[in-house]
Amino acid sequence: MKNYLSEFVPQQFISTVVTGLIIGLTGIFYHISIASLIFSGGLSAFLADGIGLILFGGAIVGLVVALFGSLPGTIPAIQDSPAAVFAIAATAILIHMQSTGSTGNIYFTVVAAISFTAILTGIIFLLAGRFGLSSFVRFMPYPVVGGFLAGTGWLLFKGALSVMSGLSMKISDLPSLFTSGQLILWLPGALFGLILILASRRFRHPLLMPAFLLGGIVLFYGILFAAGIPVAEASSRGLLLGAFPQKALWRPLQFSALSMVDWQAILPQTGKLVSIMALSTIALLLNANGLELATHKDIDLDRELMTAGLGNILGGLGGSPVGYQTIGMSALAHRMGGGSRLTTLISTALLGAALFFGAALLSYFPKALLGGLLFYLGLSFLVEWVYDAARRLPILDYLLVLVILVIVAAVGFLEGVIAGTIFAVILFVVNYSRVQIIKDVLTGKTYQSRKERPIEHRQLLEDSGRGILILRLQGYLFFGTAQGLLNRFRDRIHDPKEERLRFLILDFQHVSSLDTSAVVSFTRMYQLCETNHIYLVATTLSPKIQELLNQGGLLEGEDKYFKIFPSMDYGAEWCENRLLSEDTRSGIFKAATLQGQLKKILSSPDQIERFMKYLERLEFDESHELINQGDLADALYLVDSGQVSAQLEVEPGRFVRLRSMGGGTVVGEVGLYLKEKRTASIITDTHSVVYRLSEGSLARMEQEDPQLASVFHHWMVRMLAERLANNNRTLEALLN
Repeated sequence: MKNYLSEFVPQQFISTVVTGLIIGLTGIFYHISIASLIFSGGLSAFLADGIGLILFGGAIVGLVVALFGSLPGTIPAIQDSPAAVFAIAATAILIHMQSTGSTGNIYFTVVAAISFTAILTGIIFLLAGRFGLSSFVRFMPYPVVGGFLAGTGWLLFKGALSVMSGLSMKISDLPSLFTSGQLILWLPGALFGLILILASRRFRHPLLMPAFLLGGIVLFYGILFAAGIPVAEASSRGLLLGAFPQKALWRPLQFSALSMVDWQAILPQTGKLVSIMALSTIALLLNANGLELATHKDIDLDRELMTAGLGNILGGLGGSPVGYQTIGMSALAHRMGGGSRLTTLISTALLGAALFFGAALLSYFPKALLGGLLFYLGLSFLVEWVYDAARRLPILDYLLVLVILVIVAAVGFLEGVIAGTIFAVILFVVNYSRVQIIKDVLTGKTYQSRKERPIEHRQLLEDSGRGILILRLQGYLFFGTAQGLLNRFRDRIHDPKEERLRFLILDFQHVSSLDTSAVVSFTRMYQLCETNHIYLVATTLSPKIQELLNQGGLLEGEDKYFKIFPSMDYGAEWCENRLLSEDTRSGIFKAATLQGQLKKILSSPDQIERFMKYLERLEFDESHELINQGDLADALYLVDSGQVSAQLEVEPGRFVRLRSMGGGTVVGEVGLYLKEKRTASIITDTHSVVYRLSEGSLARMEQEDPQLASVFHHWMVRMLAERLANNNRTLEALLN
């Protein structure tokens, strides 16, 4: 309570009260129009009771939101979208009861359906808010939401004409609609709604709506006075809401009246009632998101769901339809400086006053004005989603909105939303199938592992590297994308212009998941590999993806041509080693030693002997730390046999392999030349023999044998340049 009182700022009291009064008066007109939408045609005899139910629901939901909502100044209301759908259901209930000769009470049956829907919707709101499901609204396709709102606009448009004319608005009623007796009933309201929507698109003043409503009432009675038509005659002609009983309007469904409810008439409308529950949840969250943007304030969506849930359960117990937070009136309240709970309480109090004391006054309300307000609401949805959306949405999304609208108008509301959702899913599959799931296409020539190799090995990989195809995959792999990947691989195998493929590396590092159809495609891909003697190498598999592949029949060890490695680097290294060992020049792969490299670099055995005098021979077992990250560089090492790896400690206890080096390679040269601290550690992977060239020995070589030192420096420059060129090729391939 203390927090609530702190929101009432004395300096803003006048603006808060004025805003609350304006919102409340507008809300009365709005709720009466909603009641006239539901209780029209054959149900118009119950309009007074219907107005009472709607005003009661608006007051109850308003009180709950005022007390427990997360954003002060939020204005709730009985909503037009669910009401438009329920108007169809109510008419269907009436027709069913009349055609079957039901002995049930029509009014109590309709109210029971209203209560049932509101209470269940409230329970859904509560559960969704309690378990934090508000974020799921973002999974609803935007065009489907647009089609739902466009369909709502059509139902409101049609309902407005029905309210004003008294016709059921079937195709057979269209000729009657344009008779002189009917034109005077609906044309003024239609013009009012049309002028209102044109004005609202031209001017954004917060008092525009209240001014039009009050001005419309004054104009209506001014015309009656000028034409000399008494109020009683206007009422008898159907121009006014009619004479209401001189008592409180609210007549809820009593427990004893349940025996007079025809449940068999409600049952066929289950689909429409369920659609109201689902779409109300979506609409509430969309309204709340829109209100965040309009007010520039954060809203607790789960709290708003629970608040609206409580309000609907209480309102439903009293016979009220579904209601929740609005965008328009809430934004209006904040723009007028009424962003306080007091604003909501004042507007709610006016609804309560109209409910208990306003029956006589409401009977003088012009029916054309109510129909015009509904006409305006319907047109606003249609203009936004049929006219404005044509410039705002992609063509396929826009066509989907129109398809939903046509199905809603021709078949039904629920059918339109279901069909729209199905079409949206199909469009998603088609569009997502066009998304490139191959992040990068590399070969053994453009990408090589971090294994440092002698010059001859690198040259051989340059010549034969196109026999290794590397595909870095991304996104979610499903039947629409995996088949395209399979087709691309098949085309590569049979391309006569390309070198024979010997290894296919599929890197899954950026793959989120895959479906069963994708697993089948990979199985077929492996069968192609086996037939064409190609190794299929899968790298960076998550446990989930590896389990799916295993379930599909891809098992490492059992399949000769299927291999799994923890990273693309290790997979590429295995392919390179295999390529080198199987090549006709494989002798250099087995004979990679320091002596073998020196024979190619130094011109004579005498130079080799002179060079070896400056080196210190060292022998280490596996896992020995040759160089420690962070130490000052004072030597470089030439690997004679075995293998060492450069590791970077990215955080305490976690290392990343940067490069592996075998016989005939050099490590630690960068730190020695730059005279900086070691940027990585060097660890022996196997039993290794290395030769150490210290900083002092190198300086002594430069002084005693400058020609030998020059040859050595030239070797280092060439090695570093080739390493840089290889990195540039890899980077260029990734960027392209």
